[in-house]
Amino acid sequence: MALSPRSPAPFEQIETPTEKCSALNTAGDAQPESLPSKLWRWYFGIPGILLGAVVGILIGYAIQTGEPSEELVTWVGTPGRLFIRAIKSIVTPVVLCSLVVGMADMLAVGKASTIGVRTVLLYLFTTVVASCEGLLFVAIFRPHFGNKARPVAESVAELAFQCDQPGYFLTESSNGTLACAFDAEFNATALFPAASKFTVKDVNGYFATTSAAGEKRTLSKALQDQLDALVPSNITLAFSEATLLSIITFAIAFGIAISLLPRDAKVVGTFFRELNMVFMTMIAWVIKCTPVAIISLLASSIATQDDMSVLVHGVGLYVLCDLLVFFVHVYIFYPVLLRVFVKINPFRWLFQMARAQVFAFGSSSSMATLPVVMECVEATKEVTQTLSRFVLSLGATIGMDGAALGYPVAIVFMAEAEGLGHLIGGVEYFLIVLVSTIGAIGAGPVPSYGSVVTITIWTSVFPDMSLPSTYGFILATDWFIDRFQTAVNVTCDTIVCRIVAQLVGETVEDEMRASLNSAVSELKSHNPSLKDIEFSDAKVDA
Repeated sequence: MALSPRSPAPFEQIETPTEKCSALNTAGDAQPESLPSKLWRWYFGIPGILLGAVVGILIGYAIQTGEPSEELVTWVGTPGRLFIRAIKSIVTPVVLCSLVVGMADMLAVGKASTIGVRTVLLYLFTTVVASCEGLLFVAIFRPHFGNKARPVAESVAELAFQCDQPGYFLTESSNGTLACAFDAEFNATALFPAASKFTVKDVNGYFATTSAAGEKRTLSKALQDQLDALVPSNITLAFSEATLLSIITFAIAFGIAISLLPRDAKVVGTFFRELNMVFMTMIAWVIKCTPVAIISLLASSIATQDDMSVLVHGVGLYVLCDLLVFFVHVYIFYPVLLRVFVKINPFRWLFQMARAQVFAFGSSSSMATLPVVMECVEATKEVTQTLSRFVLSLGATIGMDGAALGYPVAIVFMAEAEGLGHLIGGVEYFLIVLVSTIGAIGAGPVPSYGSVVTITIWTSVFPDMSLPSTYGFILATDWFIDRFQTAVNVTCDTIVCRIVAQLVGETVEDEMRASLNSAVSELKSHNPSLKDIEFSDAKVDA
């Protein structure tokens, strides 16, 4: 018996901005593509982004070698800065709407608990593995770091020593003897004469201090901050400060509340769905500026580096170690994970995510890349839109494998380069993995936030040691390493999303099969003569 073609399922009618631009080209009408369409597709695709990255690097290097003024660098970075501001202003409400709608929809079909637990556990697993990988690689490179990576210049300090009697200071006489004498010059002018000033060599580092760019936090303080963020006291303040953990907690609770409303009282859910579509449309407008924004972002970042030779000569091994561990994690660990759980060609999936990876490298922000990642995953037609937006929004906060890979490398490098390698043993290795995992999960998805978390991890692992001067190397290379870490982070989100979809039956193929079975059941209910006819499950081509 022949069945008439079924009507499209709801998810088939949802198109991403890229798909809308190319819908006319995939209709199979064999009409030649016009030149403007080709240029538009080229500009908006990977070639345009890659060209923007290359041009940005060249412009940045040219500006940096010419000793530019601060005003020039500021103007070069203005387009990129405005681009990131525009993205961030829209992404926060997108996360709220996506999680509210996703949680409500999943609870409606009884899948929220299964999806949430498996998603969090999978993110935790990949983060722990990433921390261990980073520690393994830095242990291999550790003997080659040495303590000469950055020669520390000794500063000469001139001090005066006050005696018990007011106005008397330790003074050196002409014959070289020391005695307390009344210093009339100091009491009259508040300036010490040469005889009362002594040069002190700080052998034990008693007077040495290290200034750190960022707030120092202990592990206990970091955990308390994360717990406080989970339960916001003011949700509007959380929005203004972009505290994502607070927004996620509120959105999940809001979505659960919507799902518990009676069917005829779910106007709020419909409102959030429409609002989500509005914000995604606005995001699409901003994303069209990506190639130009990447030129500005990279050029301004490179132009602000004082000495590019520091990157090439001073910390070459540190950078090489980071890049190797990133490569192994993305192109060995992730493919194995996909092959085991999903049994698909992992490199085909990674190729489909290439645009999001390049965008992440250019923007250096997981949150700014979130709309692009959503679009890439939905364009594969392998994961349902409801699941992808829920998992990817959650992953923008807790899916930080790139950070987990980089933290152990940075901590061990700083210790070895400062000559403190003897302090690192088995206990310190364990603490580095533990705190790196926690720090990665709680790291903000914004550019260069990892350099602040590095201070927290160092303080937690070495509570009695001040931040070493080699931390300057971490700051000097963070603009470069952070871009690779962001690319790893968004790749992690897509891998977890695909695996969770396979585990809980939220692939597009599963949804199409369920829709087909529902249509067959409805057909049988309206035609009693078909009840005894069995319909075989044919392979569904998504």
